[in-house]
Amino acid sequence: MTVDEKYHHNLTGNYTVHTYIKTKDGSTIGYNLGQYAFNNTQSTTSVTATYKGTGVYGVTISGVYSNGSVKYAVWSDVNGQDDIKWYDASVSQAVATGLINVANHSGTGTYHLHATSLIMGKCTCLVKRNLP
Repeated sequence: MTVDEKYHHNLTGNYTVHTYIKTKDGSTIGYNLGQYAFNNTQSTTSVTATYKGTGVYGVTISGVYSNGSVKYAVWSDVNGQDDIKWYDASVSQAVATGLINVANHSGTGTYHLHATSLIMGKCTCLVKRNLP
């Protein structure tokens, strides 16, 4: 049996694995297969930004294996996070999408994007990226 960490939100920790078998007579038997440690050392999530025109960028965050909402914070490099704005992403089939309008920010040049997801009641960082 193979278990892929991405379907468990890439969260490091100990996981208990159970399997259930339905017998010919219709009863179910459960087996505890023990605990296994997931030690996630790298994220499978990536982000791309595409210029759409008139100061608007499209954002695509791939590898989002979560049923939780996805939000991303964006701010310009100029003056730190004085112009930080949070955006909501739409999520479908492990891909989150959204837009950034530079008119919402005071600086120019490099922008920073941090995407997060609400997973099991905790805000979990999905990816951090600098945008040109």
